[in-house]
Amino acid sequence: MTRYCHISMKYTLYFSQKTFVFLTNFIFLLLVSSTINAQFSDTIKFKLKQSKVLIVSKNLDQDEWEFEKELLENKDDQNLVRLSFSLGNMQLNYKSIINGIEQYNEIDYKKLNSRSLSINAYLKSFNIKKQYLKVFLGIGFEKKKLVLNQQELSLYSDTMIFNKSNQKDISKNILTHNYLTVPINLSWVLFPKQNKRLKTQFVLINHLLISGKSKFHFTENNILNQQNIRNDFFNTRYYLDGNLTIIWNKIGIYFQTNFSKYSNLYKDLFNYSYGITVCI
Repeated sequence: MTRYCHISMKYTLYFSQKTFVFLTNFIFLLLVSSTINAQFSDTIKFKLKQSKVLIVSKNLDQDEWEFEKELLENKDDQNLVRLSFSLGNMQLNYKSIINGIEQYNEIDYKKLNSRSLSINAYLKSFNIKKQYLKVFLGIGFEKKKLVLNQQELSLYSDTMIFNKSNQKDISKNILTHNYLTVPINLSWVLFPKQNKRLKTQFVLINHLLISGKSKFHFTENNILNQQNIRNDFFNTRYYLDGNLTIIWNKIGIYFQTNFSKYSNLYKDLFNYSYGITVCI
């Protein structure tokens, strides 16, 4: 009886050891199998500054390596050049438009014919909040054209004077300034959940004066005369504009005015413009 018990105890220990080894191997193989299966069925996605790991549910039909394409598309989107064209009517004001409208009367000009034209190329963008809030940096060109009435411009070393001329048949009387611009554009989607096509932009536009030109063409005694003058006409070399634009899809309307003075001669002179913007 004693020997039988000894054998039974030995057999029991042997069986327990084999069972433990079997269960250990089984659990290990199960974990390995699950890990291998997860490689094909599930993927984890984390987004760091320059890295991504993707988790995709087993039931979803999605390419787990698609995030590489998405990352490249995001980089391309940030470096994609965007263009904007703006054309509008320009007006002169006695003070900042923020303080109200008060037409500037010291310069007699055609209010409906005076124009502001700008072209901007945005070379770099930064996502602040997904696709709903972005900052764009760019470079551009802006032309401001003031169409004068029956006035002849007389330019001196320290001033310029507009003299009314009724005896001359004036065919062209234009004062233009050309600027290199550096826009800083903050763009956001107004209603991201309802409509992503409606966007708003606030742009700070740095203006650097390139050139100014006066074209004065008139007929006197049946003789056509042309007087073209290149000068800055006492405009400042730099000034800052603010632009507010509302865009539906790729077409919008804008309002723009200067925040700092742009004339060294007329200290209280401000301008504002409004018109249409097209984005590409």
